[in-house]
Amino acid sequence: MYPIMVNLTNRPVTIVGGGKVAFRKYKKLINDNPKLTVISPEIDSRFDLDKINWVESRYKKSLIRDADLILACTDDAEVNQAVYQDATANQLVNNTSNKKNSDFYNVSTVEQDGFVYSISSNGKDPFATKQKRRALEEWLRNN
Repeated sequence: MYPIMVNLTNRPVTIVGGGKVAFRKYKKLINDNPKLTVISPEIDSRFDLDKINWVESRYKKSLIRDADLILACTDDAEVNQAVYQDATANQLVNNTSNKKNSDFYNVSTVEQDGFVYSISSNGKDPFATKQKRRALEEWLRNN
């Protein structure tokens, strides 16, 4: 994997799913001001509907056509796999239920004093990654 930071300002980004995983991804994405679409029949009440285009629907291939970046965050592994398979070669997809069927996965980040620190276990141990992030946050606070 090649670690990069991507400027998503005004870029079309689609989240398929409206639950807690989708909301967690939304919280990180929304700070970069993408043109964010969320596709889901239902949506977590914490989403700011003024900042997204909510397509109140089950997943359909035609709904991801214009996205540059797609996050498949449903609780249905088959739907997430369909999103991955339906994407074109020019679209990057994160299948949150199967990292092997993803073009990318997210890293844990800490931002402080104009620096961004990234931590990853290459998708192998999210719990350990979270522990390392917390340790880094504490170290940065104390140094």
